[in-house]
Amino acid sequence: MARIASPTGIWLRQATTKDSYVLHARSMAGNRPIFTGVTLLSFDSSDRFLERIDAETAELKDAAWVLKQVQIIQPNKPPQRAAGVSVPAKLTFQQLLESFASARTLSFWQLPGFITVLEASGLPSRAHRLKFQALLATPLLFVGIILLAATFALRLPRFGGLPIAIGAGAMSGFLLYFLSSLAAALGLNSSIPLVLAAWGPAVITAILGITLLLYVEDG
Repeated sequence: MARIASPTGIWLRQATTKDSYVLHARSMAGNRPIFTGVTLLSFDSSDRFLERIDAETAELKDAAWVLKQVQIIQPNKPPQRAAGVSVPAKLTFQQLLESFASARTLSFWQLPGFITVLEASGLPSRAHRLKFQALLATPLLFVGIILLAATFALRLPRFGGLPIAIGAGAMSGFLLYFLSSLAAALGLNSSIPLVLAAWGPAVITAILGITLLLYVEDG
């Protein structure tokens, strides 16, 4: 099944040896498998149009599209109305969410446009917005890391203790990684704001680097 998210909504295509259909949904209701403004176009194996189904809502449930309040239009026949129609699907709602591009696979320049597409389609965009903010905070994070490295580099010739300095540097790197991962996890599940999750580790690292560097210089 092919899946595309665009500014006009969500497009899906499913094909079998006997027939195929293209489904378009204007938007999705948050993280629920409910879609609004649904149009389904059905074709036979020769790509000949069979019917069009317009539905107010559709639910992706148990590997099937459950369309409600539908109007069925077939060639050379008057439109028909029905309370509901069920159409087989090859994927579950969770698989649909996971099928869209991961934030890790998109570049910094692609993320803003893709975030706009996801939000216009009603799809979750929190992971992509977190990734974009984290990339914006990367220069500040690098500055903090450089300041920490300078602190340990200055400490070696002045105070000695090479094993201690190496151990402290390794521990600082581990703590930074742990803090970044924890902040990202809390940001994804909405426990903390996205800006705090993305910028928090970078700001803390920069402040810590400046503080330690000033302390070593004064000492």
